[in-house]
Amino acid sequence: MVRTRAKALMTCGTAVAVAFALLGASDGVGQGPAADPVAAEGYGRAVLQRDADAVWAAGATGVLAQVRTADGRMAARSGTADLKTGGPVPWNAYYRIGSITKPFTATVALQLVEEGKLELDDTVERLLPGVVHGNGNDGSRITVANLLRQTSGLNDYDEHLPWVRQFTPEKFQEERFHAYRPEELVALAMKNPPQWLPIPVIRRARRAGDTPTPTTCWPR
Repeated sequence: MVRTRAKALMTCGTAVAVAFALLGASDGVGQGPAADPVAAEGYGRAVLQRDADAVWAAGATGVLAQVRTADGRMAARSGTADLKTGGPVPWNAYYRIGSITKPFTATVALQLVEEGKLELDDTVERLLPGVVHGNGNDGSRITVANLLRQTSGLNDYDEHLPWVRQFTPEKFQEERFHAYRPEELVALAMKNPPQWLPIPVIRRARRAGDTPTPTTCWPR
């Protein structure tokens, strides 16, 4: 199946999990709700507060949300930070950053490349033998560069997570504290065949005594 790069962005969670395994954040909102920077576009702080309240009503203990634009930022909170005291979620609370994890992971990977500890042309199979395999998945066809460009062809693991398969408040409550190791998430992704296999290309020899070998660059 031919996928555009925009579509590839939707299936990069597995690549990040692999990258975490190769390499192995939180962010604070700041100070309270600010003026409405996007109210003119129809989405103001009142709407953001409504949406935060809806997430809390669906079963979350506490919610902290922020919208940033070129004109400024706005924030909203709902629920509590402590079930015993009932105190509000602090405006400077730390929280999971979700997909923003990707640029942090990529930055560390590129720092390791600069330090000579990692090569963009290194394959997953060379660094993590046997991790990416099965159902047509082939770690020898995927490079670090593919992972960072999100052109690995790997499927995402989301569809195999219980709370995604059964997206209800009850299932969310049951699964909310379930932690997965990167290798577990990669194993879930290996249940599906790849969307594509990167095409082998000849790369330059970068290490002393290295012989140019077929590696990968772009998807089909």
